[in-house]
Amino acid sequence: MKCLLLALSVALVCGNQAIFIPQTTPEDLDVQKVAGMWYSMAMAASDIALLNTQQAPLRVYVRELRPTPKGDLEIVLNRWEDGSCAEKKILAEKTQVPAEFKITYLGEKKLRVLDTDYKNYVFLCMENTAAPVQDVACQFLARTLQADKGVMEQFNTAMQTLPMSIWLRFTPTQVEGPGLPASASCLSLSLLKLRGASTAAAMKCLLLALSVALVCGNQAIFIPQTTPEDLDVQKVAGMWYSMAMAANNIALLNTQQAPLRVYVRELRPTPKGDLEIVLNRWEDGSCVEKKILAEKTQVPAEFKITYLGEKKLRVLDTDYKNYVFLCMENAAAPVQDLACQFLARTLQADKGVMEQFNTAMQTLPMSIWLRFTPTQAEERCLV
Repeated sequence: MKCLLLALSVALVCGNQAIFIPQTTPEDLDVQKVAGMWYSMAMAASDIALLNTQQAPLRVYVRELRPTPKGDLEIVLNRWEDGSCAEKKILAEKTQVPAEFKITYLGEKKLRVLDTDYKNYVFLCMENTAAPVQDVACQFLARTLQADKGVMEQFNTAMQTLPMSIWLRFTPTQVEGPGLPASASCLSLSLLKLRGASTAAAMKCLLLALSVALVCGNQAIFIPQTTPEDLDVQKVAGMWYSMAMAANNIALLNTQQAPLRVYVRELRPTPKGDLEIVLNRWEDGSCVEKKILAEKTQVPAEFKITYLGEKKLRVLDTDYKNYVFLCMENAAAPVQDLACQFLARTLQADKGVMEQFNTAMQTLPMSIWLRFTPTQAEERCLV
């Protein structure tokens, strides 16, 4: 895997540059050996719109790979069309590079096999390099519903070297899909949490505090508050940008109209120690401004708010000058929802802080992760 990760060390695209996905070497692929049934266990894409809804153009679930005698590859997949889960077949035509194929699907694209051991997994990427839009979407396919955790980590790590904005992960039940053929999971999904390594020593204490277990049954989601000395609410005053969001339920964030797809614009502490939050969200076809009052509690880092019901707002971490990590929690049974945001003072979010946020989210039961470019963060719900 080290060779693959080295090859995958590509820079984030800018301007009209193409997204380069290195193909595996010829000896890495025998196309006949990938034949058989597969399950789409994870997906990632450079554009949120490629995957965020069931009707998204590249929300496809691979069901079978069928190599042809000529060395082409027929791909049998499922996708959501016209209100039902339909089967599609795509022919990937071989090129001079054994690991690279040419396909016609929503235009001409390249299909690359990044890595495979044939018996357990395949990593595939579909690339559109035609100007003005260069998109890339990748999948982790597994032979069985019990995907190896180590291979999932390999896929996650590889995706971090590409300009991905959305990650998806599927549970065994979701992969099968209720009442559908195996791998035809057009009806359900969960989103992949981004893996990242913290580079700040100060984050270790937060991560230790954040070591909470995945909720089950009617147990509540516990988010530990910061200690009193960690928060001076008056110091978080000012303008902010929502640079990343995460939640434990896809429906909370996956579309512009999702209930917690809100973009924080300003934090205004009151003389009494409460916190007024100015935000933008999409309502009735337009981007509107909202104000929410977060009332102080006995814990300086914890507030009580009324937004789509009563919730707790927690400040997980902040250095006041550059970033704030906020989490909103609804612990009321039978549904326990959780959504967090990384707020930055400027549109150029520090990469180290983004890694801290990613790592913190891994300790919580997150199932959707979204990252915004500076332009998207500035436009807020207009994107």
